[in-house]
Amino acid sequence: MIATLRWRVGEYRGGGALAALIAFRPQRSHQVVAIQLHEIPDSRLRHGARRPVRQRLTAWFHERQRRWPNTVNPHLFLNHYSATRTALASTHWTTKTIGFSAQAMRMDRIVHEAITSPGDVRRLTDMLGVSVPTAERYTSGGIEPAEPRTTPPLP
Repeated sequence: MIATLRWRVGEYRGGGALAALIAFRPQRSHQVVAIQLHEIPDSRLRHGARRPVRQRLTAWFHERQRRWPNTVNPHLFLNHYSATRTALASTHWTTKTIGFSAQAMRMDRIVHEAITSPGDVRRLTDMLGVSVPTAERYTSGGIEPAEPRTTPPLP
């Protein structure tokens, strides 16, 4: 999913790192904008991050430092408004930056994992941090993988 987002999100606004974090560890917008720098030592998340996430975080760290070298804002994601304050970037900013809502991306990731691990509630709760009732809802919903589309031959 992260690779397919590359053309939609701009690294210069933190979109790549933002989308990578949401895709890797599905979180809501308000959770992602609340991440502080001390939570990511050496550009690695405490719960571990895969290479694409680390690459995008590193790119965002460099861009953040270049644009706002003297900011006192402790949060990972900044914009022109929040860089001069200690406030969070808005959740509207996350939607605008990645081109769609974090909730839609989060739900897509949960559905994908529910399809690839049918009925494994424990995996969804451990891997994605969702509650047991939420995981049960996704695994018992009868979600089936979509059949590949076949294009009819041209006449």
